[in-house]
Amino acid sequence: MVDFVKMIKLERFDDKKSLNFLIKGFEEFNMRVGEEILYKIYEKVDGIVEWSTYFGCSIAESRKPNVEALNQTTEKALKLVEEEFDKVLKRPKYYAYVLKAISLGIDTWLGIKKALKAWLSRPLQNAQISRFLKTLLDLSILEKKNKHYVISDSLVVEYSKKL
Repeated sequence: MVDFVKMIKLERFDDKKSLNFLIKGFEEFNMRVGEEILYKIYEKVDGIVEWSTYFGCSIAESRKPNVEALNQTTEKALKLVEEEFDKVLKRPKYYAYVLKAISLGIDTWLGIKKALKAWLSRPLQNAQISRFLKTLLDLSILEKKNKHYVISDSLVVEYSKKL
């Protein structure tokens, strides 16, 4: 039985660290990958270390460091995001609407409230909206910058736009 859980938050890599990380990872597979693909991976994962590892390993295992492999890896990653959201979020419909709103640029508390009301054809209580946002913040899915909510992960943004 686990008595406690310690959360470790890895900061995003900037482009230089991210590219170096990917290069070194591909070297472990005895692969040289062109700069174009390295930059495309960086742009897709926005310096998130965990996704950089996932994309790097997936592409290395395919032995095809090209745009097609990147696109296939993106599709697999989006399926992982969807599966995780289905497991983690107990009422995905409401969370999905919150994420969709934010991914579409509706990123203030009031804007999110209005979007949910429009999509659900009924208002939600302020406490419910606050609880959804707090849960997403606690899970590090969202960040709050000034009075605006931002989805932390570029792949979650891409997934959320499709909801």
